[in-house]
Amino acid sequence: MHTNADVAVKLLQDSANFYQMLADKNPHMRRDMARNSRIYRLVAASLAKSPTASFALSEIEGDAIERNENDDNDTGNPVDDVMTRGLLGPLRELEEFGRIRDKGEEQLGNKDPSQGDAEPSSFGGRDNQRISITMDEEIENALRAKITARIDTDLLSRLAPPFIADWQPIEPQDAQDILTGLTRKLVLDGVEAPWPLEHRQVALRCTPLTFYGQALFVDAVVRHRTGMLGQVAFVVLEGRMAPLTVASEQVHELNEQAPLDLKSDEQAKHYLRYFCWVVCGEEGPFAVIEASEGFAENADPQQQALIDKHIPLSVTRADPPEDGWKLRALVRYGNALFGAHFTVTPDGLIEMTDDVPIMELTKGPLAWHLDEEVRYVDTEAGYAQ
Repeated sequence: MHTNADVAVKLLQDSANFYQMLADKNPHMRRDMARNSRIYRLVAASLAKSPTASFALSEIEGDAIERNENDDNDTGNPVDDVMTRGLLGPLRELEEFGRIRDKGEEQLGNKDPSQGDAEPSSFGGRDNQRISITMDEEIENALRAKITARIDTDLLSRLAPPFIADWQPIEPQDAQDILTGLTRKLVLDGVEAPWPLEHRQVALRCTPLTFYGQALFVDAVVRHRTGMLGQVAFVVLEGRMAPLTVASEQVHELNEQAPLDLKSDEQAKHYLRYFCWVVCGEEGPFAVIEASEGFAENADPQQQALIDKHIPLSVTRADPPEDGWKLRALVRYGNALFGAHFTVTPDGLIEMTDDVPIMELTKGPLAWHLDEEVRYVDTEAGYAQ
């Protein structure tokens, strides 16, 4: 006869096998899916060693929270360990198993073994969909406490906003809610080390993105535990969090989901600023520069003439107008300054049709170190105010 613990272990093992199958069949998903498989096997092994199913949630989480209260150090903190290793997703599924178990034997209880094992479709899902689970109060509060301790609005003064816009700082209470929700989403999506927990300090500012309706673009300034400063981009749209990596794929996905609605010249300019910052090359973002003061004092007359030609950011309608817009901009990429011509289509495709090198810069972020989501200033190259 199958006990509740046996059923839970079987469900977790089936989920582990499912994610390993995805890893084997989908090269572009191999890393994330293999990690998910290892996580499920780890939790299954922990549960299998316990005489009761209640071990999985109550003892693991309770011990983590109890030790967290007595340990202020970031390194080795059990709550950080649980969150950043991505274990929360499987633990939430075990919590759901506990709720179902408590409803009575008709759910997952003493089932006739002749009927076979419980169907695992609601746990880890053969349809590759994670069940949506609300964090319990203890873990939610522990996570909020970790986020709150990291919020430092003074950090916003250390790095300039990504582009010209109406930027507003996000108050600590609102930042706490946003970052807690975003971290929960990243963990449940299988992210091994959510960036809000990987950094010692964080501060948020935002600006509207009218081409996504009521969306807000959020620029998070972060300080890593190593001391490096960086910036992370994400969009808040109708209560949903849309993390953005340094690649273009997520921007185009968001364009379809939001959906993108480019109508005016001003929207086309703002979309170019946004796109050029989010989508990075090997040397960092393509920052649109709209004022030459403060970084081009060493420009010779010819260079200054080229700078003046490309400031401010200008836009004209394409011919025919339904093809979109043509834009001319001054762009900074790494320590290089150049003039660039772009086309923007109504569905959000951007092409750089021409570029003119102008000069190398000696002020501002001279180089960037790119993580999947974070744009770190390369301190070895220097950041001159």
